[in-house]
Amino acid sequence: MRGCTGKSWRYATKNRKLYAFEQAFIQKFVPGGDSLERIYLIDTTSPFFVPYKKKKVNWSKIPFHYLENQGVIPDKTAGKIKKYFKLYIDRVKEMGYNSISVDELCYMAILDFYNPELVSKLEKYRGLFQSLFDIASSAGMKIFINTDIMFYNQDIEELLLSGKSSETEIFEKAVENVLNSFPEIEGIIFRIGESDGLDAGGDFKSRLFLKTKKQANTLIKRLLPIFEKKSKYLIFRTWTVGAYELGDLMWNEKTYNDVFRDINSENLIISMKFGDTDFFRYLRLNQLFFLDDRKKIIELQTRREYEGFGEFPSFVGWDYKAYRDELMNNRSIVGMTAWCQTGGWATFKNFTFLKNSLFWNELNTYVSIQIFKNNKSVEQTVVEFAPATVDGDKLVEFLRISDEVIKELLYDPYYSAQELYFNRVRIPPIIHIFWNNVTLTSFTLQFYRAFCRNHMASIKIGFRALEKIKDLRRLAIEGNIPQYNYEFHFDTFFLLAKARELIYRDTGKEGIKEFKKLAKTYKSKHPKTYRFYVKLNNNENSRLFLPMLKLLVRKNSHYRLIDRMLFNPLTSRFYLFLYRKSKKRFPKFLNKQAMPIDTLFR
Repeated sequence: MRGCTGKSWRYATKNRKLYAFEQAFIQKFVPGGDSLERIYLIDTTSPFFVPYKKKKVNWSKIPFHYLENQGVIPDKTAGKIKKYFKLYIDRVKEMGYNSISVDELCYMAILDFYNPELVSKLEKYRGLFQSLFDIASSAGMKIFINTDIMFYNQDIEELLLSGKSSETEIFEKAVENVLNSFPEIEGIIFRIGESDGLDAGGDFKSRLFLKTKKQANTLIKRLLPIFEKKSKYLIFRTWTVGAYELGDLMWNEKTYNDVFRDINSENLIISMKFGDTDFFRYLRLNQLFFLDDRKKIIELQTRREYEGFGEFPSFVGWDYKAYRDELMNNRSIVGMTAWCQTGGWATFKNFTFLKNSLFWNELNTYVSIQIFKNNKSVEQTVVEFAPATVDGDKLVEFLRISDEVIKELLYDPYYSAQELYFNRVRIPPIIHIFWNNVTLTSFTLQFYRAFCRNHMASIKIGFRALEKIKDLRRLAIEGNIPQYNYEFHFDTFFLLAKARELIYRDTGKEGIKEFKKLAKTYKSKHPKTYRFYVKLNNNENSRLFLPMLKLLVRKNSHYRLIDRMLFNPLTSRFYLFLYRKSKKRFPKFLNKQAMPIDTLFR
């Protein structure tokens, strides 16, 4: 086992080489069959964010416009990106990853109708990307490119208005252009169910283009021959956020079957998140993995965007091992994706494997690949990863307790264990904690009260979990566990416990006032961390609201007859009208980040 000093974490390698019996076991039992080398994919956004100085960061998109100076990326900035990209590739390759995803296709495609200024800029971007691809290729890494369907700029908008071309034709040309220009690219990853956030800048901005199952099916059939001819892979992500007819693709069997109807190609890979919503806990494995024999990749997240971004321990090992065990004999699985940096909005500034990297994110990323690639036990991978100065057994115990704290206090087990759906959306197991925002409004209060199975037990288990954080401090000292900030961890979760008490117990105006005072003290002590948004009125009349809420929300994924009545083009317009009338009552960040909320009502 290797030692470790400072912030430069090094990994044990003695056990990396599998024995012959392990190799035989993997050939026989690891999902995916033998026709395709398994794809162990990881995102590469970290190197692009290291020069980023803005206070609030959209981690879901490379800030191309910020990196530029007078329309171009300066040589110094490009040099930093290449330097950090090389360091990053070395680290993830050592862990066992063999493929990378790179953002984004629109900055690599040069189309014949683009204006000269844009063409000149894109040629420079191509030079940068080629340098990065050379680094990855020399390390033996497969390269995949991310893209939204569809991206737009002024030239594209003007061509569409002229009627001389369609979105589909433009997109097809862009795909062919990139595959022809960069033959080392192994495939392209398509995101169809989410678009750029409201705060996204740069020369391109994406919008949802595919709205119906037929449109999606037609586009895949149109694009696949390009990939088949070039022996490349079309990776189609089922991730959707509830918008339009395609909004339930990630969990609805019928929608899935309609989208992929009559499509059977060795060059198609379907990429799915492990559950039926975003990267949360308390989710059963997505049952669409077992629906057919089409090649599939499971998406995991190791820098947990809804669980602190790695600023406190949020270990995924036991959850991911359970998913892996369920998929053991599923021959359709050909690999996995680890999102170790991409996702969410936050002020937290850590870069996995690079500057200000965090132990907890690196641990999650290492454990995930070892579980899914080599079927190792969680305990083995933890001890393997631990620096020589760390007591591995203490670290395992530490992680077990921290996992309990996440599941009992960050989440509410009396609410989160349920499956709740609103129209096409699986309602998340947390609704008041998003990124680094904790939102306490009358709506969140009433929603939790309506669906939490035991209010007082929830409060009790939350404060009991808070006490467990004191055990973590002891174990961190005894085990010499690195980068554990007990004070920040305890202070944050103390406020989360108080927030739960505020939600489930009628504290009156004095209770609200006390919580705001605690939140103000927290902000002065931890200024660039969590933001607590409090707008509560415990006396708000809910006699009409609660029955309507319970009517709109169902407790399983199956659509009811009443859902067809409640959600249709006419009622959607009404809900959209209500949302816009009450928009000011929602937290400000919801109207500035992510996709426009009103998209969900379409």
